[in-house]
Amino acid sequence: MPKTRGFTLLETILATLFLAAGLGALICAFSSGISGAMDTEQRALALNIADANMEMLQDKTYTQVDTSAEVSALISNLGYSNYSVSCSVSEVVSSWLVQIGITVSWAAKGEHQETITLTTLKANY
Repeated sequence: MPKTRGFTLLETILATLFLAAGLGALICAFSSGISGAMDTEQRALALNIADANMEMLQDKTYTQVDTSAEVSALISNLGYSNYSVSCSVSEVVSSWLVQIGITVSWAAKGEHQETITLTTLKANY
C-alpha cells in the first residue's frame, strides 16, 4: 500500500481555526487603534476651538470682557455643530483682574460628554 502525502481533515480544521483566531485578534487591534485616533482627533479639535476663542478674547480690552454676558456674545463654535462653547468670567482681585474660562463640550462615544476648559487672567491696566 503506497503512503499518501497531504494533510488530514483534522490538521486542516485546526489550521483554519488558528488562522481565524489570529485574523480576529488583528481586526480587534486595528479597530481599537482607529477608535483611539478618533478620540484624539476630537480632543484636538475641541482644544483648537477653545484656543481660537481664547486668542480672540486676548485681543479685546478689559471692559469688553469683564462680564460673562459680553464674552458669551463674542465666542463661537467656529461652525462645528457637534461642539458647544461656553464661558465664565469672575473677578479675582477687586475690580482690576478677571478670570476667563472657555469650556468646549462634545458628545463622545455613546452618551458620554467630554469637556476641555482653558482659563486665563485679564488685567485692567
